[in-house]
Amino acid sequence: MIDHQKEIIKCSSDFFYFCENYIFIKTINFPVKFKLYEYQKRLFNHWEKHDHSIQSKFRQGGFTTLVTIYALWLCLFKENQKVVFCSNSDSMSLIVGESILKFAIATLPDWLKGNVLKMTSQYQKKFEDTNSTFVLKNPKHLSTIGEPISLLILDEIDTCFTEKNWSAVYPYIKGKVIAQSTLSNNDTWFWGKLIDAKIKINSFNSFECHYKERPEFDEKWEIEMKKNSIYWEQEFEQKAIDTDVKEIIKETKQKKKRYRDINEV
Repeated sequence: MIDHQKEIIKCSSDFFYFCENYIFIKTINFPVKFKLYEYQKRLFNHWEKHDHSIQSKFRQGGFTTLVTIYALWLCLFKENQKVVFCSNSDSMSLIVGESILKFAIATLPDWLKGNVLKMTSQYQKKFEDTNSTFVLKNPKHLSTIGEPISLLILDEIDTCFTEKNWSAVYPYIKGKVIAQSTLSNNDTWFWGKLIDAKIKINSFNSFECHYKERPEFDEKWEIEMKKNSIYWEQEFEQKAIDTDVKEIIKETKQKKKRYRDINEV
């Protein structure tokens, strides 16, 4: 017989154990347990280590699922969490809220999920036992939050999040920020913050992984995908349109050096 109290303690202290023993995710045919890849474990450790984390994503890498389950874990086991999940559209928010978060909670045993209230709206869930809240927000409405945020998640926001949005929400951030997105072009807020993080001139810490770290993405899969995906370099190679990453980093470093030289005169 399962000792519920011991299991709750173990889940609250071990995210990997919680995921692989109690989290189910939707597939086309049937629910499956959420078995983490090694790069996902590295990414979780990166989030835990750094207050501001940023990473470009490759498609089908499970990044959105992972960060949603991370938010769920915090709300279930940590007190007074205010998690705000911001994505590129209302439809994407509903996928996160309904297909990932709500489904994961529904498949938890009652003794583990405790008293989780139904969505007070399509975009908010309250965890009464821990006094924590999970909120889905459109980037345009971040300034309406009005209270401290313990975790801000910016997911797939490459084309819709701006410096104005960041300035509006930044005063409310009292904990962590996770920014992750596939890339579109090289003139977005996300791209600028990612490049600055790579050369360590902002508060973000960059995380890197490659699609080949997912075991199913073998040579045969790669050949087929390259034939059928016109966005291969963006969605899997993590390259922005018309962008040479090394050149961008080199130019940015040169600009920063010139700026320092001018101001030190």
